[in-house]
Amino acid sequence: MPKEKKVNHLSIFLIKQQFTTNHQVIKVEACDVPAEVAIAGHGVGHLFVRKNPPSPPKWSALFKEFINPRDLAVEGVAAVFFVKINERCFVNRPGF
Repeated sequence: MPKEKKVNHLSIFLIKQQFTTNHQVIKVEACDVPAEVAIAGHGVGHLFVRKNPPSPPKWSALFKEFINPRDLAVEGVAAVFFVKINERCFVNRPGF
């Protein structure tokens, strides 16, 4: 059986024209130093990564009579990719 190609689904958001920099749409102070990602013919984009402290999943509150939600707490990682092309800003949230 042939191996299926892996597909990544992307949700790309076009940012309103009044926002022209990453600082206006991303809380960059909460993120690690962004990684520069070269985009052929369009310069570079920036990948911002934020590590989140341990927290229980939201669904665990439904079962708090039976379990301690804090026992399910895990660290999380969030990311956002920002790129400006032809004076318009775009954002992709991997995993969104």
